[in-house]
Amino acid sequence: REAVRLAEAMMCEEGRGDPPVDYAMLMLGSAARGESLLAADQDHAILFADSEDDEANRAWFMELGGHVADILDAAGIPYCSGDVMSRNANWCRSLAGWRLTISDWVRRARPRDLMNVDIFFDFLLVHGNAALAGQLQAAMSGRAARRGEFLKQLAHNVSNHSGGRTLFGGLRTEDGRFNMKANLGLPLVETLRVLSISRGIEVRASAARAAALVARDDIPPEVGRLGEDVAVLLRLVLRQQIADIAAGQPPGVKVDLKALSGAETSLVKSIAGTVARLDTLLTDTLFS
Repeated sequence: REAVRLAEAMMCEEGRGDPPVDYAMLMLGSAARGESLLAADQDHAILFADSEDDEANRAWFMELGGHVADILDAAGIPYCSGDVMSRNANWCRSLAGWRLTISDWVRRARPRDLMNVDIFFDFLLVHGNAALAGQLQAAMSGRAARRGEFLKQLAHNVSNHSGGRTLFGGLRTEDGRFNMKANLGLPLVETLRVLSISRGIEVRASAARAAALVARDDIPPEVGRLGEDVAVLLRLVLRQQIADIAAGQPPGVKVDLKALSGAETSLVKSIAGTVARLDTLLTDTLFS
């Protein structure tokens, strides 16, 4: 939010004036869920109000988004390697433009579209017009929940995860470390997202989604444990990141299994077993 305020001031200093229409700066992905920890990069988008000057307005807001990206990078939150930033025209659109884009994602459901859904559907308003963001949320939730085929494609994404287990039930490592995010975190987050979209639940954090889901009569109680599993993984990753920073190493999402206690290793293996069964849980919950 402070980066956006500073960027607005820079636009005025450069003679570009005030925002031409109402807008909303949206934080995306794990940062919007409050789950990015110490290895976060930038993921943000801009939504601006419709007008007859959409293209001119888009140019103004992309310039604003460029300043925001530069400020965040200078503050230690690096540029997104995939350019998911509001300086990019793909992530800076009017309300009508975003509605059309989301409809296209839902209708086509190609791998790239599903990836964009993963990034965008967790958006959080951090600055600007809340009513405008609410309109987008309503449009987004309605379009996704009404298309069963789209939900099937999202669910299919989860079924591709094995939980990172070896043939004999161990945990598969890369350079001696286990990738908590790719093997366990992502499939758990994706499952809670798909179920939340299907039920029109708008909270973002995984634990809050799990709690909101199990409060319904049509969701099995084991879904509640998925939120607890995400919290366990975040704690283990955060502890590793702190240790790595102290050792002069860059923080990441992989954990040294030798640093885990026996109980923690057993818990991670149990979560891996849960991940391997998520496709059955989703099928039973969404389509039975």
